[in-house]
Amino acid sequence: LSYAQQKKTPKHETRIYINVYFKEAKPNDTLYLCLDNLLFTVLEKYKKVYSATLNDQGYFRFEASVKEEHGYFTILKRRTFSHKRSKNLISITCPYFWEKRDSISIKLSYIETEAGLYSTTKFYGHGAQKYNLFNEIDSLKLSPNHITQIQTYPIGFDGNILKYETLDKISDAIQARLSYLQTNRKNLSLLSYNVFKANIVYSVQSGLLQTISSFGRDSLVYRDKEFQAKFKHRLKSSFDTSNNYGIDLKGLSNSVQFLRFLYKKTRAMSFVNTGHFSIDTACKEIINYYQKKPRYFDIRDLIVMMHCLTTERESDNIFDFYSNIKTVIKNPEYLDILKNLELRAPGRHLRKYFLEDDKGKLRSIEEFKNKVVLIDFWFKGCGGCSSFYKNTLSKVEKSFQNNSDVVFLSICGDADKTLWKNTIHQGDYTSNEAVNLYTNGMGYKHPIVVENQIWAFPCVILLDQTGKIVFFNTSNLYNHNALFK
Repeated sequence: LSYAQQKKTPKHETRIYINVYFKEAKPNDTLYLCLDNLLFTVLEKYKKVYSATLNDQGYFRFEASVKEEHGYFTILKRRTFSHKRSKNLISITCPYFWEKRDSISIKLSYIETEAGLYSTTKFYGHGAQKYNLFNEIDSLKLSPNHITQIQTYPIGFDGNILKYETLDKISDAIQARLSYLQTNRKNLSLLSYNVFKANIVYSVQSGLLQTISSFGRDSLVYRDKEFQAKFKHRLKSSFDTSNNYGIDLKGLSNSVQFLRFLYKKTRAMSFVNTGHFSIDTACKEIINYYQKKPRYFDIRDLIVMMHCLTTERESDNIFDFYSNIKTVIKNPEYLDILKNLELRAPGRHLRKYFLEDDKGKLRSIEEFKNKVVLIDFWFKGCGGCSSFYKNTLSKVEKSFQNNSDVVFLSICGDADKTLWKNTIHQGDYTSNEAVNLYTNGMGYKHPIVVENQIWAFPCVILLDQTGKIVFFNTSNLYNHNALFK
């Protein structure tokens, strides 16, 4: 990863060059480099992607322009096996934190099998110590002198956080990693040191938070009101992010693990307070928490946007919700995203799109006016898509099979037409009774996918008889009884 200022490069931009030596590479292979901003990196939604093919020297060379002096990069490739989505990109490295002046070579080995994914990464050159140190800590390749026992919560922990007064104190797992980092921090910049520190602390804390929030979601209802009140207070005060082990603000705001932790915590509070996930409650939680902490507004805004971009959007009035959020958010890029999200709010019309059906005829959603329309987006190899169809959609579809006022549109995101045609008759994702539509070879680049910001599958949209959106991928569409109603 090297920087070089070129004559044709604008002064506010820098060229990044990355050379990747990929052990399993074959002629004409292509790898992809993701250089997304922090929001999309945390969400693992790859938007800013560059490609490189294997060159005559035996490596992949990427070139990209960036305006920042640090950030994250991820290397991706296309999936191998036919039961997976053939056009789908999969990360073959974790997100690595880069800084200006890093100049490294990457040697990468990656194997994809039916049983799972296996990869190793080794870095060489100026700044390589940082990346290799991250790998060592992440994979727990620590000597016995540095680590004796790894545990994320006390032995016998049943999820009842009221029993453990010292739960928020630094755990053995965190201490071992921090000790190893401190011993080997030579040549790390202060920023890298704090980012690594935050990633260590909050990756371990996230696992514990998951256990506690599961207890609150699944078991709290069976306890008395006094216990419930104590639990909610304890959860709210647990993992106080101001107790950040000496990590500075810049380290926290650039830590993928810290941001994911804060996102999970606000979700957990939403479940505990309302009994289900509510985007209103989750965002209110984070906004109130940082209300009098303007230095943390960038973190606050990013967490709010993470909630806005998740697949569950349940609000009494999502349009008003977006309008209110826009009065809080100041980041121009986030405001543009919110503007696009508003297009999916109830009461809006989907614009006119044309897609090919299984008989080769171009169809438009407009031709189904005066009918209730349920649109389901899927792709072959998507476990969630198959599960949703078999457990929910197929049952609802069967209930309305004799009702001509209800139409089920099934849109496949795969670009391979033969794959799509073979799949629609297998009963795993759709049925012959549905109107099966194909994205005309464009796959995820089709306007209906791009313009409606559909980043995750399955995606379900319910339209009323006038063609207006009633629900856009809200959680109630994935519940059999709620969807039937």
